[in-house]
Amino acid sequence: MYPEEPLDLSPSEGGGYFSAKMGQKLNGGKFQIVRKLGYGSRSSTWLVRGKDNYFAIKIYTIAASEHAKTVEVPSSRGGPVPVYHTDFWEGTRAGSHLCLVLDPMSTTVQALMHEADHERLPVHAIQRIVATVAEALDSLHKVGIMHGAVKPENVYFWRLAYGTEDIKSVLDSEPRPTIRKNKIYLVVIISLMGVIGTIRRKRLRIGAFISVVSDMCRNHEPSGHNG
Repeated sequence: MYPEEPLDLSPSEGGGYFSAKMGQKLNGGKFQIVRKLGYGSRSSTWLVRGKDNYFAIKIYTIAASEHAKTVEVPSSRGGPVPVYHTDFWEGTRAGSHLCLVLDPMSTTVQALMHEADHERLPVHAIQRIVATVAEALDSLHKVGIMHGAVKPENVYFWRLAYGTEDIKSVLDSEPRPTIRKNKIYLVVIISLMGVIGTIRRKRLRIGAFISVVSDMCRNHEPSGHNG
C-alpha cells in the first residue's frame, strides 16, 4: 500500500495497524474495502462501499483501540454536517480494531494551499475557514472533546450534496492502481484543487470533527502598494 507504513510491526513494537486487502468485507459483510485513503500515527482510513453509499472507515491501531475503549464516541447524526455514522470493532489475530464509519471528505486546506499562488490563500478564504472551524471546535468543547491535532492537513472540505456516481467517477481515474517510484497518491473525492474562488461560490462546510490550524495565516502576506 504505502511503502513507509509499518504494517509488519507488532503492536508491542509500535505497529498494530489493520492490514486490509482490496475487496475485504468488514462488519459482517456490511462494508467492502475499495480503496486506501491514507494513514496516520494511530489509524488508517479506507474508502468502503456499503449497501447504497460509499463511506470512509477510520480503523485504529490495536493500541489506539485499547485506549478508545475508555472513551465514549459521540454521534453527530442530526447535526449540520453528518460526518459520523456509527462504529464497530473488527477482530484480527493480533487483536481488535475500533472502526469509525464516516462520510468521505474532499480535499484538505493544506492541499488547497499548495495549489494556490505562492501557497497562500486569500483573506476571505482564511476568514471563512477559521470562522467555520471555530464553530466546530466550540461544538466539540460543549460535549467535552478536545482536538489535539489542529493543522491544515487535518482540515477537510465537505460538499453538501454528492452521490455515488461522483465517487465512482473518481475511483475510475484516481488514484493509480499501483505506487510507482515510492510516490503516494491520495484520493480526492470532490476536487477543489486550484479553484480558490469556489470557497465563495459553492456551499461548502468543514466536518464537525475536523479543525483548522492558525499557522496558515502566517503564510499569508497582505498585499499593498509601495512608495
